[in-house]
Amino acid sequence: MKKITSFDDCYAYRDPIDPTIQFLYRPYSITVLVLTCAGLLLSALYSPLSNPPSMAVGLLRGLGVAALVFLFVGLMFLGGKGPFIRPHPAIWRLVLSLSVLYLMALVTVLFLSLDQARQLLRYIDESLGQELPEKSYAEDCSFTWTAIRPQLDIFVVAHLVGWYVRALILRDEWICWIVSVMFEACEYSLQHQLPNFAECWWDHWLLDVFGCNWLGIWLGMRTCAYLSMQPYRWRSVMDIPDLSGKLGRTIAQFTPHSWQSFDWATTRTFKGYLVSLLMVAFCLLSDLNAFYLKYLLWIPPPHPFNLLRLILHALMAAPAVREVYQYFTDPQCKRLGAHAWTCMAVICTETIICLKFARGQFTAPWPRVVIYAWSIGLMFLIIFPFVKFYLYPRISANAAVVVKKKKGTRNKRSNVKSE
Repeated sequence: MKKITSFDDCYAYRDPIDPTIQFLYRPYSITVLVLTCAGLLLSALYSPLSNPPSMAVGLLRGLGVAALVFLFVGLMFLGGKGPFIRPHPAIWRLVLSLSVLYLMALVTVLFLSLDQARQLLRYIDESLGQELPEKSYAEDCSFTWTAIRPQLDIFVVAHLVGWYVRALILRDEWICWIVSVMFEACEYSLQHQLPNFAECWWDHWLLDVFGCNWLGIWLGMRTCAYLSMQPYRWRSVMDIPDLSGKLGRTIAQFTPHSWQSFDWATTRTFKGYLVSLLMVAFCLLSDLNAFYLKYLLWIPPPHPFNLLRLILHALMAAPAVREVYQYFTDPQCKRLGAHAWTCMAVICTETIICLKFARGQFTAPWPRVVIYAWSIGLMFLIIFPFVKFYLYPRISANAAVVVKKKKGTRNKRSNVKSE
């Protein structure tokens, strides 16, 4: 049997190329090289000599063009064959390239001070670099329409769409619910640091957990169930006789090639338990980093940077979770995929940046009830696997041996009496 050594070999199927779009799958490396060099030559020859831009502006332009060249290189060569091939493998190579580029940007910011990081963002967008006003959502917690109506804004739709996408990525209803409830617990625990985490009880549980989150998870899991039962038959566009069929085949190019349901075995195996904890931890860190980066770097919630980060995280997570599932469930898959490695590195680097920049920013002490609650929770996370996967199997095995011995003794006594 051939030994699988990389994620390229872990994935079984390959997409047959439709002859009508075969030109999209041809290599264009020389063409891209010529166009890139031509673009750099034009930018060099037509740059102003008399009134050159400042060093900061020129450096930012140079870094932007360097990033664009890196994306071209990654689009052609980075990542190999990943888990997703629709609508085109190049799209997911571009996602991986953007992930690596974002990781390098985060590492650069990590070596700046907080003021320097804010100033860097101000160079990119002059509207940034101003301290954000503190906003609390717990000013009027009366359970009336007058108090609830102001909370029904665009972020409600964002909540619903976000949890719909997360359900499509994780494909496990229990893990989605755990992340949903645990994030609300994090909001309760961190209200003394971030004022916008202070919400009314009905905002936490009715609007968030049992409102937008539940609806998004339900719609996402119903979509997963539909996709898992959907027959995938790929035909060439030219082989389809009618126009509606050709249109449907064209739209189908942007749907999954196939769909695999995830079974993380959270409470059935110790390995599944650890992987589920890992998924929950990274989901929570990704969400918390969004709020802390906004607060520390003075990025307003409506700013496009926040939306771009969320879109990039969703695009990173889709193939990353698929690779993590393949790595932990397939014994022949010996190496973690590039998308999963980069995604986890990005979340860890964001967390390190938040920890670095948070020093001296939050002076309020941790409430004792928060310390006690999380201590109890951590003890449960340690005791549960010990009882479930170590103690209980041994007690069950010993009990089975005792029952077997008693049954054998009864059989011997019955044989003696019959004789």
